[in-house]
Amino acid sequence: MKRKDVAILDFGSSKIICAVGCMTSDGFAVKALGQCSYDGFYQGEWLAPEKISDSVATAIKQAEKTYGKAIKDLFIGVPGEFTRVSTGQYELNFKSKKKINNDDIAEIYARACPNEQLAALTPISQSVIHYIIDDDRQTVDPLGCQATKLFGLISYIYASEYFIDCVTPIVNALGITQTILVSSCLAEALFLISPETRDKQAILIDVGYITTNVMLVGGDGLLFMKSFSVGGGHISADLCKVLEISYKSAEQLRQKINLNLEFKPVENYILSDGTEIKAEQSNEIAKARIEEIGEYIIKCFDSYSEEIPLYTPVYLTGGGLTYLKGGAEFLSRVLRKKVETAKTLDPLKNKPEFASVYGLVELAVKQRANKRLF
Repeated sequence: MKRKDVAILDFGSSKIICAVGCMTSDGFAVKALGQCSYDGFYQGEWLAPEKISDSVATAIKQAEKTYGKAIKDLFIGVPGEFTRVSTGQYELNFKSKKKINNDDIAEIYARACPNEQLAALTPISQSVIHYIIDDDRQTVDPLGCQATKLFGLISYIYASEYFIDCVTPIVNALGITQTILVSSCLAEALFLISPETRDKQAILIDVGYITTNVMLVGGDGLLFMKSFSVGGGHISADLCKVLEISYKSAEQLRQKINLNLEFKPVENYILSDGTEIKAEQSNEIAKARIEEIGEYIIKCFDSYSEEIPLYTPVYLTGGGLTYLKGGAEFLSRVLRKKVETAKTLDPLKNKPEFASVYGLVELAVKQRANKRLF
C-alpha cells in the first residue's frame, strides 16, 4: 500500500465491507471497495461464526483486486454490539496561572479513566467530550491556554475480546499483521455530525439491517452508546410472515412502502411480478415494527444516568430505516421528537448504509496524517 493510503474493514449487520481510501484537498476519497454479505450478529454474538473467515477474505480480496495492491495494514471497525462506552472526569488545579501543555492533558486522560472492572473488554479509544478552564470556559482544545485549573470529561470505548479473538487471527492469516481497532459508532458520529453540533451534544440513531445503535455524541467522543438487535430487516420479516409472501417479495415491498400516505382498503402496492398487496395492511405492519424500535430507543435512554436536554437534536442514519418513505417521520411520532436524516456536506457521500464505512475511512486518513502509524 502507498504510505498515505488507508484500508478499513467494516462489519455491518448484513455485509462486511473493506475499503481503501486516501486524504484529498477537500476530505477523503475511496479508491477501492470490496464487500460480502454474511449472517451478521445478534446480541453481541456471531450468527454463523464458522463463515466469518471466508466473508472477510472475500471482502478484502475484492478491494485488493480493485486497488491493484496487497493490503498490508488495516483499521478494523468494531460494531456497537461489540463495544462499551464509559466516561470519566478529572480536574487539575495549579498553584498559579500556567500554560496548559501536553503533559497536563495526558494526566487528565490517565486520571479520568474509570476504575471499574471490565472483564473481557479491551480499551480501543479515548477522546474528549470537553475541557473547562478558568471562568468556566468550555473548550475541546485547551493546549496553550493560560489557566489555573483544567477539568476534563473524557470518553473511553472498549471492544469485546470475543470480537478481537475472532477477527484478529482471520486478518493475520491473510497476511495483515498490522491492525488498529476503532469504534465504528464513533467514526460515523464524527463523520455525520458537525463539530459545532457535537459541542452542544446530539443523538445519533443508526438503524441497520438487524441491529440498531443509539448514541449520545458530545465533543469528539460518545457520552453514551447502547445497541439492540432489531433493525429494518425485521420489517421485511414481518411482511413475509403476516402477508405470507416470500422474503424476496417482502424486501421489494418494504422499498415500496410509503408511510406518508393514507390508503383506502382497496388500494394496493404492486410488485415487479404484478403481485398486488394491500397497501394499508403493509403500512400498518411496518408501523408496528417501527413502534417497537422506537420503544427500544426510549428504553436505551431511560438507562442513561444523566438527563438529556429536550432541545438535543436527533439524527437518523443506517440503511434499515432511512430509505423507507416516511420512516423518519413516523419514528419522530413514536419518540415525540423531531428526527432528521443525518447528511454530510458532500452529497456524493450521503449514503446512510455507508455511513460507518465513510466514517472509518475519514477517521483512518486523519489518524494517518496526524501520526505515523504502523
